[in-house]
Amino acid sequence: MNQFHLIFKNERNFLLLSVAYTVFLLVMPILFSFASANWIISEQGPIERLSILAWLVVSAQFVFSGFRPQVKWPMALLFAAFAAREADLHKAFTTTGMMKITYYTRSAAPMSEKIIAGSVALVFIGLLLYGAWLFLRFEIFRSGWRSHAGRWLILAGSLFFICKFLDRLPNVLLVEHGIALPPMVDLYCSVFEEGWELLTPVILAWVAWTQKEPLAALE
Repeated sequence: MNQFHLIFKNERNFLLLSVAYTVFLLVMPILFSFASANWIISEQGPIERLSILAWLVVSAQFVFSGFRPQVKWPMALLFAAFAAREADLHKAFTTTGMMKITYYTRSAAPMSEKIIAGSVALVFIGLLLYGAWLFLRFEIFRSGWRSHAGRWLILAGSLFFICKFLDRLPNVLLVEHGIALPPMVDLYCSVFEEGWELLTPVILAWVAWTQKEPLAALE
């Protein structure tokens, strides 16, 4: 067990595993049938389920961390909210997704539902902005980018935005420009979007596990 701990705590080994995982995503549409690949990245597939678990792990790490309450609890709540979003809870109790502006401006949902959903959405946005501020303070104002932890956090943040771009790209091209991506290209967008959405919290969990001293600058 101790040997297992040392293997995965090693930065080089974790980097190799991350690269191997990305290579797997690259070849997955070739190795599996179209239907099987779509199931793997579907809402009921293993990647989506593991993403929920990974975000909950990061949330728990912050709950049991030694950070000050003003860092610990907002970040734990934010990561738990990401897990809830992966589980589609953001649209489980409303007629459409509570993060969509059209839900508040065009839907026929009761005003009471909109007020509750809007309050939850504003809390989530506030946590997201606070997390972004902590990230920028650590990386820029406290020179976190010079540390291994800082560089891994930059990678995780970059993957987060790349995933959002890949998620929106096919729909934007189709709706706004009338361009339908070929099925295989569309599949690759989904594979890397869902696949890197899993890798993002895994990187955060690994950093929280192995890079405690550099992360002390978050305080």
